[in-house]
Amino acid sequence: MRVSESVLKNKDQTAAEMYNLVEKYHDDLKNIAVVYNGKKSMFCDLSLIDAFDVIKMIPYQQDQPPVEILSRPVYIGTKGTGADCKKKAILMASWLKENDIPFRFVAMSTTPDRRVHHVFTQAFIKDHWKNLDPTYPDAIPYQTKTVTAYEVL
Repeated sequence: MRVSESVLKNKDQTAAEMYNLVEKYHDDLKNIAVVYNGKKSMFCDLSLIDAFDVIKMIPYQQDQPPVEILSRPVYIGTKGTGADCKKKAILMASWLKENDIPFRFVAMSTTPDRRVHHVFTQAFIKDHWKNLDPTYPDAIPYQTKTVTAYEVL
């Protein structure tokens, strides 16, 4: 299930591999069938808000330190094993890429030491970068974040 053939040693390598996975495999979304609101469709055909909600419903499952695992969108969307913030960000960015919406990844911290511990996707919509972080069940699209540090990857 791991796509990266190299060991990811830092956040820059991890971010580069995340962008690479989206660029190479965003069309995986054409192979992910979902049932949402009682209707079966392909993931790529969902609206932005519906795609966000479907990703949000994937159970959160943290990678076991010190290993970081990145996956193609099709594995994230079909294996049913859960996903951490990186995997959910890849899936969200893949939907944006598939729909020609500019995106970027943002790393952030909410801790006093400002150490980065989370990543999410932003979409460039109507001349503004909007947060799309479906990592947790209570998330909503475009939600404002309170952070101690952040960095565009």
